[in-house]
Amino acid sequence: MLALGAVARSGYAQQPAGNRIDGIRTASEVEALMHAADTAGHFSRVTISDTLSIRNRTCKCQARKRGVQPWIKADIDGNGYTDILAVGDANRQEVLLVMALGNDRYDVQRVNYGSKYCFLPTLTMKGGQAVIEAKSYQRKFGGLLGRSRQYRLVYKYAGLVEYNARPDSRRVESVALSYFMSYYGTTKVDLTITESGFAVCREETDGVVKSSVALLAKQEFEALAGLVNYAGVARRRSEYTRSGNHHPHYYLTVVYEGGYKQIDDDGGEGSMGLELLYHRILGLRKSLRWQEVKQ
Repeated sequence: MLALGAVARSGYAQQPAGNRIDGIRTASEVEALMHAADTAGHFSRVTISDTLSIRNRTCKCQARKRGVQPWIKADIDGNGYTDILAVGDANRQEVLLVMALGNDRYDVQRVNYGSKYCFLPTLTMKGGQAVIEAKSYQRKFGGLLGRSRQYRLVYKYAGLVEYNARPDSRRVESVALSYFMSYYGTTKVDLTITESGFAVCREETDGVVKSSVALLAKQEFEALAGLVNYAGVARRRSEYTRSGNHHPHYYLTVVYEGGYKQIDDDGGEGSMGLELLYHRILGLRKSLRWQEVKQ
């Protein structure tokens, strides 16, 4: 386990230039960089402290037992640049990654989205790779901690996914995702991508339907298929459920050479790998050049 402010390397002999994280020594400096990098203002109310900013006393006690640090520096994605894993506060716990992309560019990502209450991460280096060992709890009435869930995560495919020592190598022929969310409005998305790169999307927002087509580059589909295999989609359960209201529903279909896998994920938290896959697929709605198909 790494100590506060320690830097873990992943095999690079010399740290590349152009990374302000290298000079950071205090939580206030972490907070300043995080806010500067968060140009969209998603985390504008998050504060970082040199002591654990966890309001729930039971959660804070568990964090201390696990040796959780308020912030830590390490090369989390293995690109040779030092990143930051931080536990912040914004009237609730916020676990954030500040990822250094090179040339003084940074990306801020939230780790404990969804129902990951009292998310307690520690970081170790194993075989030159950063591994985040984490534990989260279900939230019970009165701030009590319910059933726990363990995670062993690595940063791959631009996000956190469960460590997989033996990822699949199946040929992926197509990936389809149906998404539904209802909260002050209703959104339905059906998006399919084939091995040829052809993508079709049907999106319905409050009764207004739009259908579009686009082309996905070969390397982008290969990356998507790589995530499918690393996340172990073929070996995941076929159904996941989550209690509570106002959460998304996902229905994933992956067609392999010689078979297929379907996952019904109510809540979208079947695994961190699945969550990342959903995020990547839905993100294509903004990253691709879509051409609308008139009905």
